[in-house]
Amino acid sequence: QVMPLKKQQEVEVYVPHVAQVAERDAEALRDEDLFWPYLSLGRFLDNQAAFDEALGWYERGLQLCGERLGPNHPDTAKSLNNMATRLYTMNRLAEAEPLMERALAIAEASLGHDHPQVAGHLNNLAQLLQATNRLSDAEPLMRRALTIDEARDRKSTRLNSSHSSVSRMPSSA
Repeated sequence: QVMPLKKQQEVEVYVPHVAQVAERDAEALRDEDLFWPYLSLGRFLDNQAAFDEALGWYERGLQLCGERLGPNHPDTAKSLNNMATRLYTMNRLAEAEPLMERALAIAEASLGHDHPQVAGHLNNLAQLLQATNRLSDAEPLMRRALTIDEARDRKSTRLNSSHSSVSRMPSSA
């Protein structure tokens, strides 16, 4: 996701502070917050086209999530996915694929086969398979991701229609 230049300039002042937390104060972070500094730094650097440096932050986040939260934690899966996505965009597909497969397996086991995060992992792996011309392998993954997304959308529509005041509230991303 590309960050507009103005937004990059606004958040740039915070980058050294986030880096300090990630480098020196990670042990003070709550488990549910451990993932975020590494994701934030990686994405910021991605937007600066500093891809190798971004990959380093994704790797460090994966290492810490795996050590502290365990190899089967959903945040470990997200860290794997972030690292794999960076490798994918760097055209290091052979390295990205096993990470995406592992992230998907962890997400399915920890969140359930129909969780929205699983759909994201399915889609990412399907995109990689498509990029490597394995369309027959990619298609079922894309179909599964679409089924999960459609089920979520139907559930959201039912919820919004049963709570009309909610459906009129602006949404934030």
